[in-house]
Amino acid sequence: MNAAVRTLALCAAAVMTLQGSAVAEPATTQDSRADALTDGADGPPTTATETATTTATTAATATATATETATAQPALPLRPVRVVGDVAGELGDPLEGCEVRAGDVAVLTDSSGKFALEFPAAPDGWVMITATKQGYQLAVLNERLLEGETRHVHLKLGQQPAYDVKVTATRLLPAPPKVDHTPAVSRFNVTRGDIDRTPGALEDVSRVVAALPGVVADPDLMATFFVRGGGPDEVVYYLDRVPLSNPFHLGGFASIYNPLLIESADFAAGGTPAQYEPALSGVLDVRYASGETTRPRVVADISANTAKAVVQTPTGIPGLSALVSLRRSYFELYFSALSGMHIVGANSVAPEIGDYMARLHYRRGRHELSATYLLTTDGLDFLLKPGEQVMVNFVGSLKLSNTLHMGLLQDRVDLGARRELTVTAAVTGDQNAFAVASQKTYARDVDRREVLGRADLTIPFSDRNRLTLGLQYARRSLDFRGQVSDTRANAPWADRPMIYAGEPILDVNPSMLMQELAAYAEHTVRFAKRFGLEGGARLQVDPVSLRPVYSLRAAASAELPVGTMIKLSTGMATQPTTDPLVIDPTYGNPSIGAPRVRQLVFGVEQPLPIQALLRVEAFGKWMDRLTVNPDTPTGLQAVLGRHEPAYQALGTGFARGVDLMLIGRARRFAYGLSGGLVWSDRTNPLAAERKSYPAPWDQRWTMAANVSWSPAEDWLLTARFSFHTGRPYTPVTGFFVDDANRRWLPVFGPTNSARYSDFEELSLRVQRRFTLFSVPQTFYFELLNATNAQNIFTYAYDTGDYATATAPAGGAFNHLPIRPFLGVRGEY
Repeated sequence: MNAAVRTLALCAAAVMTLQGSAVAEPATTQDSRADALTDGADGPPTTATETATTTATTAATATATATETATAQPALPLRPVRVVGDVAGELGDPLEGCEVRAGDVAVLTDSSGKFALEFPAAPDGWVMITATKQGYQLAVLNERLLEGETRHVHLKLGQQPAYDVKVTATRLLPAPPKVDHTPAVSRFNVTRGDIDRTPGALEDVSRVVAALPGVVADPDLMATFFVRGGGPDEVVYYLDRVPLSNPFHLGGFASIYNPLLIESADFAAGGTPAQYEPALSGVLDVRYASGETTRPRVVADISANTAKAVVQTPTGIPGLSALVSLRRSYFELYFSALSGMHIVGANSVAPEIGDYMARLHYRRGRHELSATYLLTTDGLDFLLKPGEQVMVNFVGSLKLSNTLHMGLLQDRVDLGARRELTVTAAVTGDQNAFAVASQKTYARDVDRREVLGRADLTIPFSDRNRLTLGLQYARRSLDFRGQVSDTRANAPWADRPMIYAGEPILDVNPSMLMQELAAYAEHTVRFAKRFGLEGGARLQVDPVSLRPVYSLRAAASAELPVGTMIKLSTGMATQPTTDPLVIDPTYGNPSIGAPRVRQLVFGVEQPLPIQALLRVEAFGKWMDRLTVNPDTPTGLQAVLGRHEPAYQALGTGFARGVDLMLIGRARRFAYGLSGGLVWSDRTNPLAAERKSYPAPWDQRWTMAANVSWSPAEDWLLTARFSFHTGRPYTPVTGFFVDDANRRWLPVFGPTNSARYSDFEELSLRVQRRFTLFSVPQTFYFELLNATNAQNIFTYAYDTGDYATATAPAGGAFNHLPIRPFLGVRGEY
């Protein structure tokens, strides 16, 4: 982490010192699936009894009429009708094995919760569709079907209390855990409910992911995270099938994902599935709600730092719905308080975060079409004048602004027989400006633009045999204009304290234009319910440079008679670097190859007789072709003297470890425990000093424990404790005087030879649901870092005073202290 990013982290920490952030509650009334429980097409009967009576009467009348008509004229050919859809739990999790019935036609949902009902002809009048599953409440849907159409529906099942049917408080708890019967390893699904039940998530799905096994982060300061000993730039991010090159506000302070819009998110760490672009460590894929609705819906949330709202409404055009959402921070009051407490400078301007989206959703026949426009903005102006006594030891200014535009068109087509084609077209533009003025002044502007088109075809041959094929074209451009610190003589992967080390500033102006043609396939098959195979491959090539980027993955699973699932997965992937200094034609190496990783994961999943699930995974990651450079000025001059580039693809790495997860559910309790043990080393053959050393993400031990208790119908109390070993860093062992430039410069010890102190934090949350003026509402209160643990984020040094021969002084910059947070949400 370089000095600019650390300075930004300090600014972000100052913003959050007096406050926490909201954790989004699952907006079940906002979810389009809630429509299926209460709404029909044109005012259907309001109860199941009325619907059944009306359906029976109408059917009898239709039968009589059809008999009379048949004697008078030739019968017209009947066009079959299909009802397809999915069944989900209260928090959006897909439910397998649900019985979906319409009259005498009944089917069971598959592993993804999907089903298909077929009728030889359109029933006359209203049709009652029901979904049932043991342990869940009945879901009823009334539909009027048209001849020859394919109707898409969504049903949601609330949990049935285990003992007393009058007790409904358990609806706030997660569903009992289930074994994943596919061969997939290291994959997790995150819902809005998970965000709601994670104290300290700060409204951010990224911080929820940071609590998963094998993942570690500094969640009170940054939303970026590290996966199994890999860096944050080794993760790829998606939103509604579109890759995002910069999914964070303020350089990592918060992600751009709006919690009120999230329907679900998938996270994978054990090899990148082929439908995603290759990554060395992991992928996070977030999906927003479709916006489909049959009546106006409004969700508004006001917390201690942001205001959020989502409005959904039908348009009057059959099948067309509209969704508008916004999220806006208001840190101005906090910055006024921070300035009064001499934490930030008096002339600093509060950071601003804004996310805005508009979506049209249209369903007709076999097509489900959506058009989306997304705008995200942020900005920060941090200014300290000489002589100001504040917490942050930094004299100068830091300005940052970022704007992301995304236009998205998506058409999901039902091809029949549960086959589905999804066509996606997207245009994104990301403009970033960054400027620092301190001992040295430098600024940069980054402009990223992308045009993307992709088509995904899903072919489920059966519930146990599924094939996904895809094609993608992308045109990406990156223009970088500005200055960067010259780190070509700094050891790669070195984590240094916040200190001025005298690196010169380089003017760089790299431009990168890449066209990408990609083809990919994923196939999952299960044999006799006990054995499964899964494989995927992706190849993408730039038609100009012909450079290939690829991923390969294969996995197998076997279920033992006692219910134990044993899994083995292996894979290989390459991921190009986009570091502006590395690809700069003057100082870097534009032709450098893509780093590569090979992974092996062995996993065991064991269901326990107490409605609990235990998962243990052991993994190994072998990396090569990593970008390295010399670690001393003398070594740099020697490489340049041989007319070799400063950056070369000669580095290697090895990460290995074990992850554990235990989750369980009782009548009024839910609990979870995750932990990890990892060793992550990197080797630089160009180093003159220490060639192999721990990566800065070698946080040896991680652990997170949580418990949720629902004592009454509308109460939920949650506690979460997290721990991780401190990051390795390169210590400062002394200082020397640079008389030529009248300054003090540091002397560093061996690369990443020291560690920051361990991190620990306890956070608590209480939420209460109630109804006020006929509007369901939720009040929530959190106490973050309840024990006020003084965790060290980094060490910071001033510049000293050359005139008085005063050497730089250092101090510790801590993580955030104890802080309360509250908010209220209303749903109409």
